[in-house]
Amino acid sequence: MFFKPKAPKLRKLMILEFQKNNKLFEHVPRSIWEVSKKPEQEADFIIEDSPYSFIFLSLKYHTNNNSKYIVNKLAAFAAKDEYKIYKKRILLLLCDVEDDKDEILHLHKLCEEFNLIFLCGFTFQEISSYLSTFV
Repeated sequence: MFFKPKAPKLRKLMILEFQKNNKLFEHVPRSIWEVSKKPEQEADFIIEDSPYSFIFLSLKYHTNNNSKYIVNKLAAFAAKDEYKIYKKRILLLLCDVEDDKDEILHLHKLCEEFNLIFLCGFTFQEISSYLSTFV
């Protein structure tokens, strides 16, 4: 008798409502993501039944007078139970401005402070491929 292994369950990427118009999702197959119905979700994206949660940040947005956004977002995230549940917390940084080493270094330090993995990409396609590998 042969044992036929079950196909792995495809997990969904659960995203916040305001992220659904993010250009990033033009490059992520619609079949793997849906808008989260959890009002308590603070992370921009989580992968159901996994330890992974993601905060997405465009460096262009961050450097255009929105530098407090990420600090507030990370503080709100750290204050939620969700922060304790998702042990693999990742900041996905889209480096969409010319050479801003100081801001990238500052964001790296923030990731250390909030215990996040720091992952950079230079295009929406690159960031979407990172997300797709986790699902």
